[in-house]
This record gives sequence, structure tokens and C-alpha cells, in this order.
Amino acid sequence: MLSLAGSCGGGGRDPNAPDPTLASSRQAQEAFRAIHARWLALPDERRHELEARFDEFIRAHRSDPKADVARVYLAWLLAERGLPERARAVLADVRPAVGAARDFGAVVEAKLLLRSGEPELALRLLEPLAGKLIDPDERSLHGEERVMAALAARRHQDAIAFMLEWVADGRADVTTAIRQRIERYLTQVPTTPLEAAMRELERDEKRFGADSSRANQREWLLKVVRERLVRIALERSDSELARRLLASDARDIRRGERGNALMRLAARGTVAPRVLGRQVGLVLSTRNTTLSRRSAEVVMGVTRALGLPGSAAEEGAVGLVTADDAANEITTALEQLAGEGATVLLAGLDEKDATQALKYGARVGIPVIVLTRVDDAALGNAGFEVASDPVAEREVLMSALAARQLEPIVSVGPGGVRCESDAAAGGSRFPVLEWKRQRVHGLVLLGDEACAREVVREARNAGLDVTVALGLEAGVLSSEALRVRGVIAAHAGSLPLVPTASPPASLRAHVAAAGRPPSWYTALGHDAALLGRVAVQELPSLETDAPDAVAAHHRNVLERLKRVEAPLWTSDAKGFSGGNRLGRKLGVLNVEAGKP
Repeated sequence: MLSLAGSCGGGGRDPNAPDPTLASSRQAQEAFRAIHARWLALPDERRHELEARFDEFIRAHRSDPKADVARVYLAWLLAERGLPERARAVLADVRPAVGAARDFGAVVEAKLLLRSGEPELALRLLEPLAGKLIDPDERSLHGEERVMAALAARRHQDAIAFMLEWVADGRADVTTAIRQRIERYLTQVPTTPLEAAMRELERDEKRFGADSSRANQREWLLKVVRERLVRIALERSDSELARRLLASDARDIRRGERGNALMRLAARGTVAPRVLGRQVGLVLSTRNTTLSRRSAEVVMGVTRALGLPGSAAEEGAVGLVTADDAANEITTALEQLAGEGATVLLAGLDEKDATQALKYGARVGIPVIVLTRVDDAALGNAGFEVASDPVAEREVLMSALAARQLEPIVSVGPGGVRCESDAAAGGSRFPVLEWKRQRVHGLVLLGDEACAREVVREARNAGLDVTVALGLEAGVLSSEALRVRGVIAAHAGSLPLVPTASPPASLRAHVAAAGRPPSWYTALGHDAALLGRVAVQELPSLETDAPDAVAAHHRNVLERLKRVEAPLWTSDAKGFSGGNRLGRKLGVLNVEAGKP
């Protein structure tokens, strides 16, 4: 089967090695050319009609190199029809050769990863293939998969850059179809990255001018992005966005009735908070890979707590509105959510965002729940915190290792060696050889799951025999997954799951539906949203933008939020208990034994 490691676009390909597809028999080449011509002639929704013909070709020319190419096309069709296991079985018969089969096979593997909820892994396969696929139709399929994977990973600005590459590299006869698809995909991009993409396209237009080979497609994409932003500004009555658009170099947006409407909107004041029924607002942070991953995990927990999408049609249900702070404009995102009627805001996946969100909440009097540890002073008069304390996590884990006489101990993550350390060429990200010289016996890992895996992998390769202590974010790992001598983990509330414990029914339902325990940030998102839901659910469903009525409603929600109780996943406490910080008792779990 084409392995993930071996399918990254042929980056290690010997340029002098023969392409096995060139050794194909003339009969096989002619037969495959006929099927491929039919593939190109059919619209996407009818290409499944070719499954039987590819299957017949593979049986007739089983040992011919063209059969490998046909297998990959057949796997693509099976993946499109939602048959991943059959697609993987077909890919398993593809010989590990270089050439067209290998490169397009990597695209199919990425497609399967994307549809199984692994967009970052899909991108890791797709990105090295950019510009390397020879067949124009395969190149176009790769372009669309890369756009979809970037959108699923909430890498919105990358997605727009990939859109430009996709349409610029496509065949001239399908340009219109690609443009129509891109316009649909742009509706999935939040306002902030759309604005950032508009500014970048404007800079490129000035930098490269009309002589660029992509000038026409860049001009088209810039126009479409502007039109999308104008539509958003008018539909949401966003005067700030209207002003920013009018301040840009785009003269065409000032023309016609829509231009007049945009100018009238820009003359209004900033977005003011209002109340529209019962809603919780969530700011998604996508400025880097770590924040994008955490945001995706938080969304899973928030929707679980709110019962979405199933509860959306129920009377009295609490809805969810989201905004994106991809261009470092969290205040704008918060204003958008408050303007759309949210009366509890969830935000702050890093300390900077949390601090800014709390300042906004204090200024306008709207409750804000942050998911990152902050100082007591930062919480102000409208702030709440559900985050864990990394200092307390480190202390309890260090003490547990020391009690087992596993010293010296090294800590990785907040307060220790940075998880984001860069590896030297051919070297290590972490000083594992120095740890080995120091005879380190314990590692405290406070980073995420990926960081923990990388630390342990490098330690294992260096021959370092250690016991690993996992913080709450990496606590879903096990000694079997890490292949180390022993693993202990920080424990809070019902996480990590203990076989002998009885977690809340909602947590058991989540595990049954997802097939695995929630990540720490999924659990934090659940608990923050659940407390917010309970706080607003019993209040009257108002619709008002009158400042006094809005302020009074926010005060009611704030006071209720201090005292509401609910079965939480990350804490034995049931709420804020009259304060503004969720209490959490930390313990240590022996992962192998499944008990403290």
C-alpha cells in the first residue's frame, strides 16, 4: 500500500529513474487512454459510471504499470462514494513505485484522511505535490482537495492562496467550473481572513502587475473576495467593515446602489451589543496551527454542550454564533458576536487573546468565559475562567515522580523546555542527549498530544529510559501509544477516563459517539458552553437593541453565571460557586492501572 511516509509527492524521487508508466504495453496504453478520455468528458457527478471499466482494465492488465494508475483512479471514485475501506483495499494493491500512480495515490490518501477528520495530515500529504502533478485533471483534483483540507483545518488564508493556485493551474476549458466552486468555498471563510486575503491580493496586484502569469485569475479572485465582504457588511449591518472596505483601493465597490448602501452603512456608529433570543458566542482563533487545532476541539465540546445541531429547532434552545480572529482582531470578533445577540462570550485560547477578551467584556458589561489561565486582576467584573493551572499541573506531576524516586526530572511545556523548539538540520528538537548524560528518569510533559509524542520519540531514539508524566492536555495518551516504561497523568474531574469511575452521562454519550475520550480543550469547551447555556436558558427570550435593556440582561446573565451548576467534565465542582474561576482539584492517575 502507498504509505503516508512514502507518498509525499515524490520529494525524494531520483530524476534519472525510469517512470514505470512509460514501460506500459501499447495495448494497455490505448485501453487506458480511452477510459481516461471518457473520465475527462464526464461531469464529476457521473464519473462513478467508470468504476466497472477501471475494474475490467485492472483485471485485464494486472501486471502492467498502467494498472497501478487505474487502481488509484478507482480508489478515488470509491472514496467519492463514501466507501473508504474499499478505497484503501484498492490502494493496498498499488505497487510502491514512483510516477503518476504514486503522486495521485497520495492525493487519494489525503482525500481519505480529510473525510476521516484529519485535515492537517491530509495537508501534509498534499502540499509537497503542488506543481508536481503532470496530468491537468489530477492537478485540478489535488487543488480542490487542498482547498477543502485547509478549510477543514481552519487555515482560511492558506485556503484562499490555494484557491488561486487551483484556478491558475487548471485547464482553460474548466476555468468557469473551478471559479464557481471557489465562490461556494469562499462562503465558508470568516470575515477576518477574507479581509486579510483581500489586502494580500491587493499587495500582490501592485507587486506583480498585469505581466504576471496569474494576473487575470488574481484580479478575478480579488473581485470575488471584495464582493463577498460587501455582501457580509450589508447583511450584518457591520459599519466598521463597511468603513474598511471603502478605505481600500477598490473603486468599483462605491458604484451603484450597493455602493450607496455601503456608504450609508459606513456613516453609522460601531457595532453595539444587543440581545436576540438565547445565544452563546464563540471566538475561534486560527492565527497558527496550535490555535486552529484547539479551536476545532473546542467547537466539538461547545456543540455537544448545546445539543447542536439536533436542538436547533427546539423551543427555548440556546443557539451558537461564531466569529474568527485570524487577523489578530479579537475585539472586532467579540463586537460581531455581541452585535449578533450573544449574551455569553467564550474566547481566549492563549493568554493574549484571553486578556483582550476580558478587557472587552469589562468595558461593555458582557460576561466572557476564557479557556486560558489569567491573573486574578485580568478577570475584572465580567470575566470567568475555566482553564487549568499549568503551574499546579507541573507541581503535582513533579511531586508524583519524585515520590517514585525518579529524579532528575525535566519539564517540557509551560514553565519548562518549549514545545515549539526548532530542530537543527538533521538534529533534534529537544536536548535529549544532554538529558541522557544527566541520567534523567522522569519527563513532565505539559504540551499537547503532538508535543508529547515528539518528546518521547526523540528520548526513545536516544536510548533514554524514562517514566512520563502527562499534563491534562496530553492525558489521552497511554504507555502503549508512547512505548515507554511507565506513564502517569494529571487527573481532574472525569479526565482522563478511569475504567472504575462513573463519568457524567453526557461524557459517556460523547465517547460513544466519537469513539474516543474528548481532548482537554474539547472538555473545556463543553464545560464553558454548558455553564453559559444554563445561565441564559431560564431567562426571558428577548429581542432588543435598547442599551439599557441590553445592559440589564447582561447583568442578569452575569449574576446567574456565578451561581449556576451543571455536571462538568473537567472538574468535580459544578460551577463557579459565586466566584469567577472554576475550582479544580488535581490528582495523579496511574495510566497502566487505570486508577489513582
